[in-house]
Amino acid sequence: MLVYLQSALEQRLSASNASGRPDQLTIEYLKVFLKAQPQANRLRVELVKQLIGIGKYDDARQHLALLSGARDPASRLEAARLEYEIRQKEAYAERESSPRRQQLVVKLQHQLRVLLGFPLNADQLITLLQRALALGAGATAKLILARLLQNDAPIRDDAAAELARQSLGLGDYRTSAAFYFRAMQASTALDAQRNYYMNALRTLQSGGLYAEAIEAADQHIGPLRNDKATLLFLTRLAQSANRPDAAERYVKELLKLSMLERLPQAVPRLARCQGMHDFVLALGGLDRQGIRIVRAAAAQAPRITNPPFDEEIYTLGYNVFLANRNRPMRACWRNRQCVNSPIRRRGENVWRRSVNGAECRRKRHRNGWPMPV
Repeated sequence: MLVYLQSALEQRLSASNASGRPDQLTIEYLKVFLKAQPQANRLRVELVKQLIGIGKYDDARQHLALLSGARDPASRLEAARLEYEIRQKEAYAERESSPRRQQLVVKLQHQLRVLLGFPLNADQLITLLQRALALGAGATAKLILARLLQNDAPIRDDAAAELARQSLGLGDYRTSAAFYFRAMQASTALDAQRNYYMNALRTLQSGGLYAEAIEAADQHIGPLRNDKATLLFLTRLAQSANRPDAAERYVKELLKLSMLERLPQAVPRLARCQGMHDFVLALGGLDRQGIRIVRAAAAQAPRITNPPFDEEIYTLGYNVFLANRNRPMRACWRNRQCVNSPIRRRGENVWRRSVNGAECRRKRHRNGWPMPV
């Protein structure tokens, strides 16, 4: 008899789930089985779903109380999820301007945070994120995004980019940039990788996080290390971040890349060069027709016939080197970079006279030496 009832129950559950319409007869079948098998949590979950479907929330909560105390973590998670579903139906059944609806929405947001207390996979977290955004629960949404960022499960590049845009909408620049970098890692196309990489750095820049942008640029550049468009972007980013040292580093890589492209015969020799000084020495044995040395103090980049550089790269590099050359001597002295600077020597002498002047005068008087005028 029980086997026959189980077969009938499975048929009714399949029909009910397919149609999306619960019915009282299926509920009665489930109650009969639960009397015989009170520990059958899967059947109790199905019963709660049927009760929610017909609007019997009080009866559903009685069974949810049993599920919440189950030893099975999956059953407790399902109980919390079904409680959220009940509260959602109760809240949206009220008028939008109703004070009771506002109270129920607050309870709904609380239940969302209860769900976050369970170990969830990426798909479950994304579902909760959409619910949090729909409720306007920005703080909870940020917590979910932080959980997603810590999740090491593989993620599609378009999904990661969407999470980046949602983070930016919440004003979380760091998390948004981190998701763009995740999208870059998940992508295999160079153009897409460049787009995600630049979006990440622009996001940090828009948040005023210039130092972090430069650090992240070096950390995540990866396959874009020899990409012209990326290096141009990084040079200008470093200029806007007031990082002339980084701008010079990027523009040197640009010049190196451009030279290798335009002077293929120099590839074996120039490929071993580590910096611009090595390049200058290596160029000694190459055909340098049209190349000439100019003063860095010139007002504008001089024109060079048949240059070994791309015109845009050459002009940008000139401006970067000129800006670095014209940095104030005061900053140089302050950072103790100009050891023999007359400005530094004079400043240090003034400091010594002000500090040790009294002692010096006492010593001269004691030894009978003439006092300085």
